[in-house]
Amino acid sequence: MSSMIYYNWNRVFRHTGGKPTAIVEVIDLITKSTIAASIYDIKIKKYNLCDFEGNATSFLVNPELLLFEQSGFKKADVAMYIALASHRPIAMYTAFRKTTLDVLHCPVPLETLNKIDKRLLFIDGDSIHFVFEESNRKI
Repeated sequence: MSSMIYYNWNRVFRHTGGKPTAIVEVIDLITKSTIAASIYDIKIKKYNLCDFEGNATSFLVNPELLLFEQSGFKKADVAMYIALASHRPIAMYTAFRKTTLDVLHCPVPLETLNKIDKRLLFIDGDSIHFVFEESNRKI
């Protein structure tokens, strides 16, 4: 069984300033629903009052696996994975369990995608596949 989170990409991007490390931190906080242990817990306190899930139009399937494996990748690549995932229609996932992004809906040039680690995402035909969300992924 897979887990899933919903998030509002525009809010995540705005509050993090597009910084890859901060984007991954926010997704980690949403995934773990972390609450600050003390007033000195700066990382959590910084985003504590932000509602990243309200009016959510984006989703990640198996975000725990992505976060667990993130240390093996550049933060910029993980942030790009999260950003690209935000462009997938929730309706397609709800109706057909589709976790890919059509190349036509990709907001960045395909040359940019070719620079991203293939262990995160890859292009096959007209679809961009998110490796950590593939149901037939071998762990």
